[in-house]
Amino acid sequence: MTIIIDEKYEKVLLDLKQNIRYKNKDRDVVSILLFRNYLTELFHLKRLLGNDSEFIKSNDAHNIFLELKPSWLNELKDINSFYEDLKRFDIQFSTGRFLDGLFIYLFVYWEVYKDSTEIKSLNFENIYLSPLKILERINHIHTHNAQFQIGGFTFKNTEKYKGFKLPSIDDKFLDYIESKCVEIPNQEETNQLWEEFKKYRKLES
Repeated sequence: MTIIIDEKYEKVLLDLKQNIRYKNKDRDVVSILLFRNYLTELFHLKRLLGNDSEFIKSNDAHNIFLELKPSWLNELKDINSFYEDLKRFDIQFSTGRFLDGLFIYLFVYWEVYKDSTEIKSLNFENIYLSPLKILERINHIHTHNAQFQIGGFTFKNTEKYKGFKLPSIDDKFLDYIESKCVEIPNQEETNQLWEEFKKYRKLES
């Protein structure tokens, strides 16, 4: 990596260390919504790049940089070297069947290269922010028997919730959903919660 990229990389890791706030929840309805939201964004970008596959059961399937094929792809550290840097910054993560480290890796490199021509061409915010917020809330994204274990729920059906979109991933809105829901809301219910939240915020101001 160049000196400038090295500096950006170190800054993103430092910002992550200073700003990430773990809530350590055992059960979290919102985390499933964040994962659905992430998959909608991931599949959208993949389609833009000419890939209609919705396979998500390998690590590479989540790496949009492999689809984008940017000029800087070979400049990225291998993931094990990246894990050493996470330890250096004392950033919490797990590996193996846990996807924590992978999603932090992808989030960090999107941030490092967000001003590149390739990332700008996507006209999209960092899609790995949703998984990062999951890690803040419940610490882990775990896979077992080709299923995702997220916030006390099993996620195995991408078709059922295809196209789900959170109106906002603002933390206050996410906490509002959590305060109102015991079961996972569908798209219509989530949109209704967003309308309620906006009214609530307006009354507060």
